[in-house]
Amino acid sequence: MCGNCWRIIEKVPPSTITFIPGEGIQPGDIGRIEEITGGQTHVVMRPYFAPSADYTARLNYLRAVASLLRSRAFDDVIPEGYRHLQLWNEPNMPTWSQWEGFGPEAFGDFNDWFLTGYDMMKASNPSWKVGFTPLTIGNRDVWFPNDQQGVPYWMHGPEAAREDATPADVQAAIRNGPCFEALSQADEYYAHIYCQNDPPNEIYALWYGLRFLKYAQFFPKPMDIWLTENGIGGQAENWATWYTLLDNYPEVKGTAIWWLHHIFDNPDARAINVLHDYIEAYQEPGEPEEPEAVDIEEIIRNAAWNACGVPYNSDAAFPFYARANDLGVPQTPEQDIVIGATLYRYQGFSGGVVYAPVGRWDQTTHVEW
Repeated sequence: MCGNCWRIIEKVPPSTITFIPGEGIQPGDIGRIEEITGGQTHVVMRPYFAPSADYTARLNYLRAVASLLRSRAFDDVIPEGYRHLQLWNEPNMPTWSQWEGFGPEAFGDFNDWFLTGYDMMKASNPSWKVGFTPLTIGNRDVWFPNDQQGVPYWMHGPEAAREDATPADVQAAIRNGPCFEALSQADEYYAHIYCQNDPPNEIYALWYGLRFLKYAQFFPKPMDIWLTENGIGGQAENWATWYTLLDNYPEVKGTAIWWLHHIFDNPDARAINVLHDYIEAYQEPGEPEEPEAVDIEEIIRNAAWNACGVPYNSDAAFPFYARANDLGVPQTPEQDIVIGATLYRYQGFSGGVVYAPVGRWDQTTHVEW
């Protein structure tokens, strides 16, 4: 690990880390981190799998990981209760990507391999918790409005893949999910969260920052959630907002930044200064600043709009007008239309269609459907 990585770890002791064994990380490195944190760092070990659909290659991967657990090479440096194991990675990635994916529709195949791997790991070293493998965003991970309806997704069956799904449909979708057995067997749940394009807004969006809540709707049993990878862009204040937000979700037990070595050794990384800036802003000696107040109502409102499949803009005139006139929930995103020589913007709500000439928001009004 690079010197800058150690400087950051010593200054901001991590509560959770994810690492790939064999890529420059040795037991001594993990032991040094545990010494820094007094044995309080949860460690997610993620052995790398070279992409292959070959039966023997997959079995040999599991045998190699089982052998690593039996060696107890990391048990001496990671306290029991802090050992977590991730098998494979983002299995819903398409095989052509040459990632570690099984394919967007290979959920049944993966379900069987996960069960096999789980049993092998527990037989080799039961002190390690084995979590459900994190999915990549999209690629049939979980259904959202505008996705294909009536088909299975990795997290649930086809019953929940539609807008009018009832609580009974959701329960049926959990039982009929193609990975139901794997989810039922897993000790905990791992998720990846990335908000790289527009972090200040994506952090609060159900399909980005809060996507883990959507996954949790289809858990067959209560499970702790670990965010084994996240990237929140390159501004330190985004990370402060993110960690403050996660305080509202006690089911999230830890979150790991992707990734220290990349941040400091790649001069083109968007997150090049994020940890340094975060330290300077929040860790230097001095009078601590009061954390910025979280607007719970705006967070709930933003999440609800996103759940409807409509982007939310807290500064837009139309949401204010719709609330003031009791027009109900949004039905469409904002759209533009030219009438005569004038450009209008409109948006449908359940109680009417709000519109105004673009730029003249004081003229906002509405018409019935």
